[in-house]
Amino acid sequence: MRWLIFLTAAAPIFSEDHAIYLSLVDVDLNAQKITIKVFSDDLEDCLKNFDPNYTLLKDSSRNQEKLENYFQQRLLLAINGESVIFSFSGASVENDAHFLVFSFQYPKSISTVKVKADFFMELFPTQSNVINLKNGQEQLFLRLTKGESEGQVDF
Repeated sequence: MRWLIFLTAAAPIFSEDHAIYLSLVDVDLNAQKITIKVFSDDLEDCLKNFDPNYTLLKDSSRNQEKLENYFQQRLLLAINGESVIFSFSGASVENDAHFLVFSFQYPKSISTVKVKADFFMELFPTQSNVINLKNGQEQLFLRLTKGESEGQVDF
């Protein structure tokens, strides 16, 4: 009986159409690296919406430019008031998630970081992007949504 209750309660968690729209973004300021964890199906849907000529992610070499263009428009990073340009470094897949890695260069000391992250929100209005900003041993978080897609932290 307990298993039946568990399976019934857990059914929405395992459904094909997930109800949680969430990404995790790690910005390591010292390593000058951004790692984004997103659901693979959401990434596919947003890239198809962004570029009608988009083909499946399995051909990542052809899609590298599309991924980079999409995230450069939807994820903006400014350090000490200066915009940061990042480039696609690679991707990996684990279960139903894609891990996208971008690199950037910023040689100066860091006091203020501003982030705008509205990716996926054009299709999924309940999307939340959780930003983890690390500067040495200091770690600060932002939760960005469609209603508040920008945030700033001071180190």
